[in-house]
Amino acid sequence: MGYIKKTQTLILLLMLAISLIAFGSTAIFYEQSLDRLTGEISENKNKITGLENTLADLYINFTAISGKYDLKVKTEAELSEKYTDIKGFKESLEYQNFNISSELNITKKDLISSQADVLELRDEVDDLNIQMAAFSQRVDNLTDELDDITDDIEDICGDAVSLNISKCEDYT
Repeated sequence: MGYIKKTQTLILLLMLAISLIAFGSTAIFYEQSLDRLTGEISENKNKITGLENTLADLYINFTAISGKYDLKVKTEAELSEKYTDIKGFKESLEYQNFNISSELNITKKDLISSQADVLELRDEVDDLNIQMAAFSQRVDNLTDELDDITDDIEDICGDAVSLNISKCEDYT
């Protein structure tokens, strides 16, 4: 090594020292970057875990609300069906009431025409009076039943409206 000059050796040593310093600096920089990235990854994992827990809670709440909604829909369908049945029954009673009123009017007309023959048909008039009383009783009974059904419908509609399940129509 006698032919290598001192300055070249010093330059090589200096270059070696610079390379080692650069390598050390780079290693320290990458270690710090890796530590920072590891911290961010850990923080993001914690956030993801928190979001997973929140999502699981929301799913549980959704399931509970979905069950309540299904129950409300089922209850509303049942109430709607009952309301339709009661409305049909009410219409049937109204039709019967109309028929009975028509029959009563016919009976009254028969009674008026029969009064001309009062002396001959006294027994027949008594029978028609008995029938008229029965019809009147029947009308009163049906009217009472209609009033009871109307009260029941009002109660059902009141309950349905208070539960905000459906809108009742005016049925009177």
